Amino acid sequence: MKKGLLGVSIFLLLFLLSSCATIEEPPFPANLLGVIYDNYNNPVSGASITMEDGRALSSDIDGRFVLPALNKQEYKIIVSKKGFEPVDVELDFFDPKQVLYIKLSSITYFKEEIEKSLKSKDWEKADRMITRAFKIDEKDPVLLYLAAIYSLEVDKYNQCLGYLNSLGEIGYSTAAIGKLEDEVEKKRSEE
Repeated sequence: MKKGLLGVSIFLLLFLLSSCATIEEPPFPANLLGVIYDNYNNPVSGASITMEDGRALSSDIDGRFVLPALNKQEYKIIVSKKGFEPVDVELDFFDPKQVLYIKLSSITYFKEEIEKSLKSKDWEKADRMITRAFKIDEKDPVLLYLAAIYSLEVDKYNQCLGYLNSLGEIGYSTAAIGKLEDEVEKKRSEE
């Protein structure tokens, strides 16, 4: 009797296992949905998405894009937009349900971070943010002014004057710029 129960149990177990749905590999090629946003979590529309094979498209008004007919593999993507720092993305596409989230940093964000760094005297962060912001727009007048203030604060007087000269070359001349030039001369004379 025990042998009979054991045989029936094994039969039922095998029957149940064989009737279970098998997990199938998701279908490829598949589309990849992506979303581009900024440091304030706002969507970035009109960003250029370029794949290493030359395919290119833009993000829509909500920062969304779809990369069509991708195979299960690794991809390199470059995302860029005027006024933002470009981003290189290495993507391992393995699941059609994947969503790619990409953050772009704007020159506005960098200028705000530079101001905060100057106020808190975090010179290392200010230097890092200035370097990144100049890659976006080396002639931005606010950025040049902030870089001049930073240079003055870290005793790089020639660099400070260089930034102030650049402001003059692009047509900016204000009392604040003149005051900063006077401050450079004052600090130099104190040395």
